[in-house]
Amino acid sequence: MKENVIIVNCKVPSEAYQILSMLRQNHENESFTVSQAAVVKKDAGHLSLEDAFIGGATEARGWTGGLIGSLVGLLAGPLGVLLGGGIGSLIGDSMDLKELEEKSELLSKASECLVDGETALLLMAEEDDETALGAMLKEFAITITRMDATEIAAEIETAEKKEELKAATKKLAEESNKAPDYSRKECWYQLPEITKDVDTFYICATEYIMSSFEEGAPDYATLDNPEMLLGAKVEYRDHASAYADSTNVFVPYTRQSGLRYAGEIHKKDGNIDAALLGVPYEDITAALDYYFENCNGGRPFILAGHSQGSAMALLLLRTYFKGHPEYYSRMVAAYTIGYSVTNNYLAANPHLKFATGESDTGVIIAWNTEGPGNVEANAKSVVLLPGTRSINPLNWKLDETYAPASQNLGSIILDEKTGEWSIGDVGADAQINLARGTVVTNVKVDPMPEDVAKVAAEFFGPDGRHGFDYMYYYNNIKANVAKRVETYMANK
Repeated sequence: MKENVIIVNCKVPSEAYQILSMLRQNHENESFTVSQAAVVKKDAGHLSLEDAFIGGATEARGWTGGLIGSLVGLLAGPLGVLLGGGIGSLIGDSMDLKELEEKSELLSKASECLVDGETALLLMAEEDDETALGAMLKEFAITITRMDATEIAAEIETAEKKEELKAATKKLAEESNKAPDYSRKECWYQLPEITKDVDTFYICATEYIMSSFEEGAPDYATLDNPEMLLGAKVEYRDHASAYADSTNVFVPYTRQSGLRYAGEIHKKDGNIDAALLGVPYEDITAALDYYFENCNGGRPFILAGHSQGSAMALLLLRTYFKGHPEYYSRMVAAYTIGYSVTNNYLAANPHLKFATGESDTGVIIAWNTEGPGNVEANAKSVVLLPGTRSINPLNWKLDETYAPASQNLGSIILDEKTGEWSIGDVGADAQINLARGTVVTNVKVDPMPEDVAKVAAEFFGPDGRHGFDYMYYYNNIKANVAKRVETYMANK
């Protein structure tokens, strides 16, 4: 017999109770066995349990036992709101959104089947003949939907883990002005096992993006913000993992600035520094304090990030690390990719040096990537400040020497249909434009969804490649990290 989760939608609410009574009396026959059943009602988006039984025995109205009980509990709680409203409506666009939707396919289907204002039955049944139940209930105005019980059980287990994570993070300090307690593992995307002689402390880019534009959204993400949590996972895969072959990679969660707020500050001030000071700065310095006092063990380290994370790294280099020369002296390099290192910044901080080649250490490595369309339009970008500079990530030169795609060791390629990640050739060349201080590439890009394209153009120009700063040059970054680590350790 095949084990199914069955949803029976009833046009007439009273018929749901009639069917439940029938099944309680005849829950087992030669064609099917109903082991669990529940009558549920959806009203104004809220799912309530009206009656239920397990193996024919009546349970209390608060029944939550078995697979059907777990399903009711999830669909009645926050996850049900998430699924019923459409995952995208709460999480926003993310490179990992498709993966989450696919993994929750059956739960989404179950939520969609439960129509507002209607009453339905949820059944757990073993069926030898899938037509038998429908024949038994043919006199009722119903529709029947089946789902594989094993598959939905696996989804429920995954969803319950997500609920547990959310409950745990609710206890953290993000609801107050006090920085989180970074001795708690919930405050880190990754606290690695120490297997290398060098660390990387990686600061995430802005992952609180589309949801930051929702009405009433806070300026800073909470540590349980779904979009930020998913974004951190994707960013580790596409960015921070470039440091993993050569170093132990530490990645904290922080209450980072939302894209909306960072954009507002940039329009007012011409940079995003004010969006980083306060809550985000307090969080990242608390994470650094914990890291150096409890995790680093005197090892050399790389400071790295992307976008907002790189802007924060640059802020830390002129503040936190200036006040901690004992830490700064062990810095192999700072990869502040995707934000501007300006001539004025370097002049104001003479203890900091920009890289001049592929193997110097104690230096800052940075670039901002864009396409020819941005150059032609002389487009503005929130990450591009006057007097900025870039190093070419293929030939590691500071001039306009063209680096063809043949010098590219491999780019990240993401199959949008399968979600599979691989290394391949996308034709990513690189040439510095000294007038703009950027790296220009001729890679062809696929069109983005209209709403995402509109936001991207507003912040990074019509042909911005900000999201590809790492992905286009991924293997070259890996090789360069290894080379700088090797040079540092040889001269230690």
